[in-house]
Parts: sequence; structure tokens; C-alpha cells
Amino acid sequence: MDYKGKRVKIVYRIKRFIHFLFWKGETCDRCGKPYAYVWEAPDDLWAKVTGEKHGGGTRCIDCFDEEAQGKNCNTLYWKCKEGK
Repeated sequence: MDYKGKRVKIVYRIKRFIHFLFWKGETCDRCGKPYAYVWEAPDDLWAKVTGEKHGGGTRCIDCFDEEAQGKNCNTLYWKCKEGK
């Protein structure tokens, strides 16, 4: 990894740390943006799209949808539900 790549990675980690300190939600593992909504995907779909087994990691809906399109998944449908 070159100097620029290391610098970008360090800046990304600093941004995630700052979000962790002040944000009351989760941060997307792919784009690094915070999101305060709760959603879930079935484990088999999560593994197919992200390549991560056992449901590890977090994704915002935009990144998950983008990754799914790249993996030739069928259209994803989002369902809204009230919860605690």
C-alpha cells in the first residue's frame, strides 16, 4: 500500500472514531456514513450480497442495494414496520 492509500485509511478510521463518539446510530462499513434507521436482511441474502458469513458487518440501505445490483440479485423490496 502506498503512502496515499495509508493516509486515506487513517483518515477513514479517524472519521469512524469521531462518529462513534458522537453518533447515536450505526456506521456503514462500506461508505462510512452514519445512519439512524434499523433494518435487517435474511442471513442468506446478506452472505450472498456482502460475502460476509454469520451476518457480520453493517451496511446502509444504499450500499447494500448497490452491492446487490452488482451481484445480479433480484430487485430488493423494503418494508416499513414500527418497532422498539
